[in-house]
Amino acid sequence: MRAGLKGQKVLVTRAAHQAQAFSKQIIRNGGISYEIPLLEVVCKQEVWKDMDTVKLMDYDWIFFTSVNGVHCFFNHMESIGFEMERFASQQFAAVGHKTEAVLQAYDFKADFVPTLYNAETMANEFLQQFEHPGKVLFIRGNRSRNTLLEEFSKAGLSYDSLEIYDTDFRLCAKQELEHAWNTVSFDYITFTSPSAVDAFYNMLETTAQQHHEPVCVCIGTTTEKRAKYYGFQRIIYPQQFTIDDMIDCMISYNERK
Repeated sequence: MRAGLKGQKVLVTRAAHQAQAFSKQIIRNGGISYEIPLLEVVCKQEVWKDMDTVKLMDYDWIFFTSVNGVHCFFNHMESIGFEMERFASQQFAAVGHKTEAVLQAYDFKADFVPTLYNAETMANEFLQQFEHPGKVLFIRGNRSRNTLLEEFSKAGLSYDSLEIYDTDFRLCAKQELEHAWNTVSFDYITFTSPSAVDAFYNMLETTAQQHHEPVCVCIGTTTEKRAKYYGFQRIIYPQQFTIDDMIDCMISYNERK
């Protein structure tokens, strides 16, 4: 029988609307979750004035690189009374299975999902599989990386991008974070995006307040690089870039201690 997290204190920093599911898994495995969301996601409405919904039908592919992009996109479509049946022949790409699952919740399927959930792999595998994909629309946030766009540009392919949500630092959490960091001896701190690492250091600036540095658990290699940049020494990340695998990664690390 696996030891689980056995009273380990875990700081959850992801956005409030996503933190609860993560916390439930931590608690289910015996850990103690401290939710302090450092980011907030806001869907943007003004960008749609430059995108005639009729033009959406001109695209052969719509790329979703996050769960937030799927939600903001389809919630807007529903709010304006767009006939979803018009997307029946549309091809969609999803960065990973969580994004694919949200797409399915809106009754659409992903026609492409990379084997590894990051932008580099998504670009390489898609371009290998679809040499002439036609016209592509990227659904993005304000902090999205440009990797996919750069790879498509190098390949000479036609694309547009639509920035439909903002991911902002939740600065009202600064005092709560400072108090927790100075009073709780965390075993793990979790980051599910490079932006979360940025927010953490924007608010706290140092890990020196704690007697020991907690293990930094990153969702993937891009987030891991950002944590390294800010000086974290003990960093772990799963082979598959999902919340479920982050939990397993912590449990495995806990068992090795």
